[in-house]
Formats: sequence, C-alpha cells, structure tokens
Amino acid sequence: MDAARAMRMTLERSIEGREGGSEDAIERARACVENLDAIERELEKDAASDRRAGMDEASKDAELARVQSEAEERERDPRVKALIEDAKTLAMAPEGTTRGRELTMAFAEKMERALALEPDFYQASLQLAMVYQAHGYVASAIERVTAAYDHTPGCFLAYALAGQMYEDVGLYNRAEEEYAKCVGVSFDFADAWVSLARLSVNKFGAISSAIHLMRVAKLGGPEAKFTKPGKHPLLLFSLAHALHLTGYSAEPTSLYTQALHAGAGVMAIYPLCKLANDCADDEGASMWAKTWRDARDACREDDSSADSFFASLEVFNAASAGPQWHEILNSKVRAYEIIANRDVDGLVRAPTLFTSDSLETLTESDEILDEVVVLKGAHAKFPGVVEEKINRVGVLKDFKAIITDGKARRTRGEIIAQRRVREVATDEFGRKCTVRVRACFVPDQAAADDVVLIAKSVCILSAASAYDKTADMASSEYDDKMYAREMTNRGLSGDSSATMREVDVKDACTRVMGIDDVSSDIIAQAEIVMRAFRDAVRDERNVIQDARYDAYAAVSAPLFLNLDFIVESGETPRAHFLGVGERPGFRLERERAFVRDVWSRVVDALDDDFADADARDDEFIKIVVKS
Repeated sequence: MDAARAMRMTLERSIEGREGGSEDAIERARACVENLDAIERELEKDAASDRRAGMDEASKDAELARVQSEAEERERDPRVKALIEDAKTLAMAPEGTTRGRELTMAFAEKMERALALEPDFYQASLQLAMVYQAHGYVASAIERVTAAYDHTPGCFLAYALAGQMYEDVGLYNRAEEEYAKCVGVSFDFADAWVSLARLSVNKFGAISSAIHLMRVAKLGGPEAKFTKPGKHPLLLFSLAHALHLTGYSAEPTSLYTQALHAGAGVMAIYPLCKLANDCADDEGASMWAKTWRDARDACREDDSSADSFFASLEVFNAASAGPQWHEILNSKVRAYEIIANRDVDGLVRAPTLFTSDSLETLTESDEILDEVVVLKGAHAKFPGVVEEKINRVGVLKDFKAIITDGKARRTRGEIIAQRRVREVATDEFGRKCTVRVRACFVPDQAAADDVVLIAKSVCILSAASAYDKTADMASSEYDDKMYAREMTNRGLSGDSSATMREVDVKDACTRVMGIDDVSSDIIAQAEIVMRAFRDAVRDERNVIQDARYDAYAAVSAPLFLNLDFIVESGETPRAHFLGVGERPGFRLERERAFVRDVWSRVVDALDDDFADADARDDEFIKIVVKS
C-alpha cells in the first residue's frame, strides 16, 4: 500500500463515519464517495497514459542503446574483445569465495590493456573506474572516469560518476563542476540536477541559488522541451524542501504533493503534515498524520514496502542535516574540537589525534611516538605525502620523517595519526569490535524544546580477523594484514567487516565482550557528544551563506547519527569515543524500530486527535536538551 492509497483510505473512513446521521448527511456522503471514485478513475487513466508514454520512451532509449552497442561491438578490435573476455573471467570469483586484491589487479591490468588499444571504449572505462573506487584506488578511479569523457564527450554518465567520486573525497567544488558539465551535456538527466541542488543546500548553504537552479530544471530549459527533471520525485521534493526552509507554505505544499504522487514515498508526507499544522489546518494535519501511520503500519506486513519506507526516510535524513552539520559529520578533527570546547569536565575520552601540523611539535625522543599509529592503510596516498606511498599502518616514528617533510606536504591540518588504545576489548571470537550507538536529534522552533533520543540497542561491528595479542610486531614475518590487525583500534577491515549484530546496550559489554558493564559510561558520553553538536549547530553565529539552522529547526525533522566507541579492557574497562560513524542506512531490524518509533513520536505530536503516543514502549531513551 503506497502513501497515496493510504490517504484515500483515510478519506473514505472519515466519510463512512457519517453514516447513522440524517438522510441528507448520508446522501452527501454517498455523493462524495461517487465523486472520489470518478476522480480516481480519471487519475488512473492519466497514470496509465503516462506509463504507456514512459514505456514507449524507455523502449526507444533501450532499442537505440542496443543498436549502438551492437554497432560498436562489430567495429571493435578483436584484441580488445579477447582482453575484455579475459578480464570478465578473472572477475568471476569461485562460489563461496571473494575476489582478492590479486584478482582485482589482474582484472584491472587486462582492462587497462584493452583501453590502451581502444581509448574511446567508455563502457569499459566506467566499469574499471567503479572497480577501482570499490577497492579504494580513488585517484585511479577518477583518472579513469575523466578519461572516459575526454574520449567520449557525450557520455553524461561519466561526468555524473566523476562528480560523485569528487564529492566522496570532499572535493566539493570539483564535484559541482562535474555535475554542471553533466547537465550541460544532458539537460534531461535529472540525477545531476538533484546532486547540484544537494551540494548547494547541504554543503554551501546557498539555498536561494539552489531554488533558482531547480526551477530552471523543472521548467525544462528556455524552450521547456526537457520534461524528465520536472517529473523527478527527488527534484520536486528538494525544491519543496528548499522553499519550506525559506518560510513558504503554499508552493511547498503543492510541490510536496507532486513529489508524493511522483514516487517520493513517505518522506513527502511529514512535511505536508507539518505545513498543515503550522497553518492551523488541524483537519489536514490529522489527515496526513493518519496517512503516515497507515503507510508505517503497511510496511510491517510487506518487506518490499518496508524497504521503500525506510529508503525514503534515509533520503530525508540526509536532507535534514544542513550545512551546519556538514563539517561535524565529515571532519573528525572538527568534531573533536567542538566536543573539547564544550566538555569542560573532560568526560568524553577520545584517542589523541595528530594532524600534519601538530606532528611538527613532536621530537624523536618523545615516548608517545611508540603509542601513535598512522591511520592510512594501503591503496591511497597519505595526506601530506605526494611522492611516496605508504602501504601499511605502523608506529608513527617509522613515518614521521616523510610525513613532516615540507617539500612533500600536500595539505595542512588533516588528521593523519591517532593514539592507539592498547588493550582493546574483543568480542567472544577474539575480534576487535566497535560499539555503534544510534542517536537522534529532534530540533524545535523553541531551542529549549530540542530533544536528543538514544536507542536502547547498539550495533556491534566486529573486525574480519581475530586479534593476536601475542604477535611479535618486530618479527620479520609481519605483513600488512598483521599491522592492520594488531596496531589499529578497530582491527583488520574495521567497520567494513560484514559482521554486524544488534544487542541491548547493557549486553554489549557483559555478554559480547565478557567485561564489566560500562554501558552507562557509553550513554553518558553519547549524551555529552550530542549536546556539544547541538550547541554548535544552534550557535547564532553559525550562518553559512543564506542558511540558518533556525530554518531547519522550524521543519523539526529528526536527524539520525551513528556514534562509534571502542572499549578498553583491563581492571577498569573504559569506553573511548572514536567519532561519528557512517551515515545511517536504516537496514537492521532494531535500527528500523528506533527510526520508526522516533518518527511516530514526531508525527503524532502534530495530530491533536491522536492520544495513544504515551502508551508505547519505544526503542529509545529520551533525553531532553536544556538550552
């Protein structure tokens, strides 16, 4: 059941509730039902017509792509065909195994040879770029994807992929350039417009510019001949959200409704409910709140509906951050600075950070050099080092000379090393693990009513291999994997490991790690961290172009974060805050329960006719943030 159907059911139920009254009332109710049926039939006809048109257009595009592909295949050099087939064979790992670095490099070598013979084979170039990116070879991935559009300027997907890669590594101006090139080549590629708008709002705080940009896309250009952007649900939602942030209500309501019918999902319902509530439309607010609850309840019975439901909320979560949150979520150094400035009692314990600047204050005689490990592993250039590539982690003293070499410095102030927690608690299988705390910040127009919610459950992320405390790091038998496993706080592969479990916060220590319970310490640190972050984004001086956080607070949408901790074992176990984890994915069972319960509280608060919210046993611990 989609959100639109849930809305109609709500209206029908309200009409049926009139039965039992006067004959005139019953007659009016029946007339309303008949009118609704007639409208629905007309809408269904329009939708069917749109689907046929869309299918015809998609079929034409697919047929054109097939013909072009076949023509290119006929003209392709036989040597290129042979190399591509060899590469495909290497890419197919035997069942039950994973493709290792050696096979990946062999695959890349075959593809590079094929592209040397036929540089304009853009499909192969893009495929190789994505393989490079997936394995951490970011520079090679960007080089390969830019080569694709250099040789094939009309390949708009190459520009979009390059923009995404630049965005992933924090080069936002370069990303903006690539997205702009993409829409210049293909105006109808709506995803690039959405990406441009997202950068303008969430990173640069240029809300007015983003609104102008999206209006151009929605109108379809000077001659209004491009129609896809104006029908794209994310573009419609993004434009509505940007206008909502500027204080408008009528146009955002119309655009949110269009986005809902275009397939934006449940994320478009809450803003409609909020706008109705803000405009004193109690009936409308109740209707949209009921629609939201119907969509929520429907996903309990259907896995595919549940996936769509939470995927929509995940997109809204990214839109709710705003530029004030951007630096906190993307810079560990900045996040730690904010915490240190507000944690006057020093209750949050974080392994000491070292940047390319702070390293210059250390000398070879400092004992701390044996306690500090380089964070970067293989496959990536090290911040501060251009010429020489560091392929393993290790103690800082082994790398200090080349890192602090002024000639080799690329950037200043970046985090490059971190103090190691020697006695890291392990799970029942002897693997280093991270405790991921789920937190949510719910802003309010009145800052004193801001709320932080912390989930009752945590996620345990275990490393790929067991931690051998007896390993001799001075032995000549060490390798890169041993250093990654023994020297880092998180162990080999760290949080990229697929081993993830959800447990009650109190069970994380006693049952999983087999140590004394420090869950109250973890929750206390999480609360301090969230209060510090909240104070930073709420600071009246924190204005980025025309973006003020008060505008986001007026929308009052929840923002979900992951906070990562490790636990030091020993006679007195202690938790250490590692930083803000990756963006929430809303995929695990109790994580979804937490998200659902928080959103239910927020939506129910807008509905004066709903009085059952306080009767639930929700998945969170409530903490009221005082201003």
